[in-house]
Amino acid sequence: MNASVLEMPRRFGCGVRRSPRRAFTLIELLVTISIIGILIGLLIPAVQAAREAARRIQCVNNLKQIGIAVHGYATAVGCFPPVVMENHVGEFDRYSPSARSLAFLDQPALYNAVNYQQPASLGWGPVINSTVMLSTVAVFLCPSDQPSPVLGYGRNNYDFTSGAGCGIVYYPGELSIAGPFATSYPSHSTTPADMRDGLSNTAGASERLQGDWTKDTFKRGGDYVMGALGYNFEGGFSADQAIQYCATLSPLNAPVESRGGESWFLSGYHFTGYNHCAGPNRWDLMCSLDYNNLDLHVRTLHHGSFPATSRHPGGVNVLMMDGNVRFVRDGVDLSIWRGAATVAGGEVGNLD
Repeated sequence: MNASVLEMPRRFGCGVRRSPRRAFTLIELLVTISIIGILIGLLIPAVQAAREAARRIQCVNNLKQIGIAVHGYATAVGCFPPVVMENHVGEFDRYSPSARSLAFLDQPALYNAVNYQQPASLGWGPVINSTVMLSTVAVFLCPSDQPSPVLGYGRNNYDFTSGAGCGIVYYPGELSIAGPFATSYPSHSTTPADMRDGLSNTAGASERLQGDWTKDTFKRGGDYVMGALGYNFEGGFSADQAIQYCATLSPLNAPVESRGGESWFLSGYHFTGYNHCAGPNRWDLMCSLDYNNLDLHVRTLHHGSFPATSRHPGGVNVLMMDGNVRFVRDGVDLSIWRGAATVAGGEVGNLD
């Protein structure tokens, strides 16, 4: 018989004893799963960090666009967009700098739809301008913040600084602590020439988280507690007195306002304003000095400590008045932080 034919069974495994296949033991399987879990645990934070870095870049770009817009307004009008302006019938309109700058933010349709002859927060003004107020504008929203679960006015994450004090009105004797978007009396709109500390040394805008619109939870940096001093309280509180007062309040012993960042359309700390009384992300030192919040206009009149807050790890993005954006750490020296908020306080410090 042909030898090759005799060898065929051997070649194809027929009649040949084969060792059984060895499977994973339970211990090996558990070790493998553990290693995979560790690798996933290492990978997820890296992915999250990369996503946050991308969101932070978008946030910086939003602030830069806002900076270009307010400078475009200043070039066209001669001053930066005011937070309050007297209208044709002697009323003070509290249209925000964001609302006044729409034409320079590639939003000509929204700008043309606003009836600026109506009071921004009183009477028929909010009704006539409701279509605009209900509009979401992407450049006013930081992608790192959680979106509001409640439909309503176009929300806001970018606020303009009133200065280093806790009031909404600055009198001539207090102008050394006033910021580029302060309400001064007598009424005065800030110009680039007023930036005597230098445009690159003066903060113009930063971030603040929105409220969560949920009364049974407290969103740090978005919700704020409310004091009991009355919304007409001018009181002469200094920045230090304001944060000392806020430190006595908590969600456990004071009312909470959960609608922060309610609209980009209106001025006021509740909507589009912030101050440098407390350092960045000091949500524990954020409060209004009053508990009045029953109507839209009253919510524009809060005094208090309203610091910049964000979800970026370790600090906040700040738009300087020269158009550059800096990342300011939470641990920045408070005196330097306050000095950066004034246009003519004579303080020049390094925010980096």
